[in-house]
This record gives sequence, structure tokens and C-alpha cells, in this order.
Amino acid sequence: MGQFEYPRTTRRYARNAGRSILFEDLLMVITGEESHGSRELPLRASIHEAGHAIATLSFPELLLDHVTIVGSNDAAGGTAMGVRRGKPMTVSALDAFLVAIVAGRAAEEIL
Repeated sequence: MGQFEYPRTTRRYARNAGRSILFEDLLMVITGEESHGSRELPLRASIHEAGHAIATLSFPELLLDHVTIVGSNDAAGGTAMGVRRGKPMTVSALDAFLVAIVAGRAAEEIL
């Protein structure tokens, strides 16, 4: 299914269920999986991944590739980050990377 079919399919799914569109409808259409949780999991994953992303963008040594809250296997989302190409893995870069890693959990605790 193409990305331009997501809204139409989401509307049809909700209409067939006899209700308005829910976030879970769109998530199910995109991932192809029924949602077995509440809205809490996507919100928590969003906060967690945003924590990684914001911390990564705060350090010039680091590069943010992408962020997703579309789960796979046992993960509710993911953030691809690393040390910029051409930059050596210095103590400062390692510290920045470790901060970015723990920032996901820290964001959950703060919010």
C-alpha cells in the first residue's frame, strides 16, 4: 500500500467500525498490526525517541539519521544516531553519544 492510500484506508477502517478515526487506526494501517495497547505506548515512544533526537542534535559531534515510532519486534520505536563521519571517536564524542542514549529514558522521567 502506498503512503497516499493511508488516509483513505484509515477512514474506511474507522467507518467500518462505526466510529471516528482514532490514532490506532492509522497506526494499524501503516504497520499492518492491530494495536493491543492504549494510546500510552505511542505517546511514551514519541517522548522517548524525542529525548534521543533532541540530545543528539545538541552535540555537534553527533549526527541524527532518522527517528521512528513505528515499532518492530520488541521495540516501540527507534532513533538512528552516531558520530559524524570524519570525526574521531574522542572522549567528548563518546560522552555526547552516551548522553544521547540515556536521554530517551530521561525524557520519559521528566514528562
